[in-house]
Amino acid sequence: MKYRLRILQILLALMCGVILCLHFWDDIWTHSVDLAHHYALVARLTEFGNLPHLTDPSLGEMQIYPRMSHRIAAALGHLWGSPLAGMQFVAFLSTIVLWVGMGWMLWTLPLSQARRATWILLLGLLVGGLFMHVDFWGMEVVYNYFYAQFVAQAAALVVLALALGLSQAGVSRFAVYSLLIAGIWVVESIHLLPAVELLGFLGLLVVFDQYWQVRKWDWRNLLISAAFPVVALLVVVVNPVFRAMATISENDGVLYLSFVPDQLALLALVLLVAISSILAMRCWLGLKDPQLQKEQLLIQYFAIFGLSIAILCSLQMIALAIGRGSEYACRKYAFGLWTVLLVNASLLLAQRFGSKQVAKPGLTTPGKIFDYCAVGIVVTVAVLAMFPKEKYLSLSNLVSMEHRLEAIKSSQPTTPAGTSTYAVQLPGEPPLVDYMFSLGVFKSARSANTIDVLENRDLSLADQIGLIVTGKEISRYDTPECRLRSPDATLTVIDGPCYAKSMPNRRFCRGEMHLTDSRFLQGFSWPEEQGTWTDNKVATFHCDMPEHLADYPESIRISGFAFVPSTHVQHVGISINGGVPREFMFDSSTHDQSMVLPVPPGASSIQIKFLLPDAVSPNAMGVSADMRELGLYVKSILLLGGDGKPI
Repeated sequence: MKYRLRILQILLALMCGVILCLHFWDDIWTHSVDLAHHYALVARLTEFGNLPHLTDPSLGEMQIYPRMSHRIAAALGHLWGSPLAGMQFVAFLSTIVLWVGMGWMLWTLPLSQARRATWILLLGLLVGGLFMHVDFWGMEVVYNYFYAQFVAQAAALVVLALALGLSQAGVSRFAVYSLLIAGIWVVESIHLLPAVELLGFLGLLVVFDQYWQVRKWDWRNLLISAAFPVVALLVVVVNPVFRAMATISENDGVLYLSFVPDQLALLALVLLVAISSILAMRCWLGLKDPQLQKEQLLIQYFAIFGLSIAILCSLQMIALAIGRGSEYACRKYAFGLWTVLLVNASLLLAQRFGSKQVAKPGLTTPGKIFDYCAVGIVVTVAVLAMFPKEKYLSLSNLVSMEHRLEAIKSSQPTTPAGTSTYAVQLPGEPPLVDYMFSLGVFKSARSANTIDVLENRDLSLADQIGLIVTGKEISRYDTPECRLRSPDATLTVIDGPCYAKSMPNRRFCRGEMHLTDSRFLQGFSWPEEQGTWTDNKVATFHCDMPEHLADYPESIRISGFAFVPSTHVQHVGISINGGVPREFMFDSSTHDQSMVLPVPPGASSIQIKFLLPDAVSPNAMGVSADMRELGLYVKSILLLGGDGKPI
């Protein structure tokens, strides 16, 4: 009866997974540059099947990155004609597999205990994921984009589930150890961190089995037991992935985590997981009866897995204290720590407060329905609790843009050696997308120019500009006299050397300015089709006056509107060249205004400072996943003469 139940649970869970994938297929939530780097590697593998050269200047550290998950994405990308679609499918598949595996493992418990543990887990996912935004497994590919790490984490959980199944089936512990070693080898080809977690699990499992269960202390038995973690360690260390990831881990980065603002909070989380794992282990040992221990082996497995992650994170923090590794590498353990803490709590509460009676399956119709749908419900709640309602990027739009850029690339000659083609200010897309396609489609060498693309600055290395692909008639890069033939109606191709000749004249104030030149701006977001948002509490615009200007401007007209969702009010202070700020108020009834301010006479430049004390992110207001601190959307800045006309 239970075998039939388990099969139906998996089938229904996979159906839920398919529906969820279709629902969220177009949604990309990440703001992270990692999306671009992973995409570039997948695009290269899609094109060549393998990297054709030892050195690819567009890939950087991705040249030595483990590639198994990227190869899978590249293979699937051929089906959609898009490397990006392949990555999206693998990320979604990993999410479904991970939480199906989690639900399946819960139902290895006795039925009544499995029901209680499932209800507690669901409650924790709803409260922690949906309302508190705790970083459970799955959040790796939401605001961040730890693509390979998350795929490897899903694979590691599958290995853990298989090991649990074999152990409960009475298979030899040595066979379970062998499976774990094989799993470690496969997982490490995807990413190192989950493989090391499995290595720690195997080592602790061997010690636990030897000390508490086998209790044979002859040298032969001890040597055989010790051989398995030693072999596993060699499998990890000998693999080139270990050296590559050790090198990459030295690079620090920014990783925002809910409730873990610093290393002290991370240490507190480590201690919580360690304590919950020790309590779970004591609970399991307290069962005494070998049959009960076998039925509730999941408690032991997650207790050991939690200790493994806690110990590894502690070792990483010690390494950081002595000058090795990075805080970024430490914080990546938080996803596993939070998830294991939730699972440990669910198992402990289900075991502690459960009935002693043996439950029978399907006593009532609602009971039958819940039992059959339990794993699918876990998957559905986990996905809905972690995936935001509003997307940041549209996959369909990006795939369409990807195909258009590929068509442009095939229509243009190869740029001279030492130069690159850059995609900048693509219509309707943020700079992250420009950067991603510059690397992935056009193979732009990573340099100061690609950083300029990412940070929405003007390209600083003029001699490295071969071609520029940009939005036609909406981009500051669209210089009509430098246009080349383009097969696309809304994207234009600009000759790099021609554009470079016009760069020195772009810093001067002129009649109507649309805030498209990043050298003029601080505290602004990327340019959009009609204007540019401020993205800070303080933003500035600066330009130099030409030496020979017939009429000096007497005033400036600033046109724009404010971010005023619902009842939110924006107070905007504007000062010219350090003068006393003039305050304007925006609400839902007066959100669009034109503001005219006098210009102090005789200045060699104009600096406009925007003071935005009420700037707030759409994410904080519950409007979308956008994390930018929005205040004023500036459409244009117009210099006016004494007669009120533009000059």
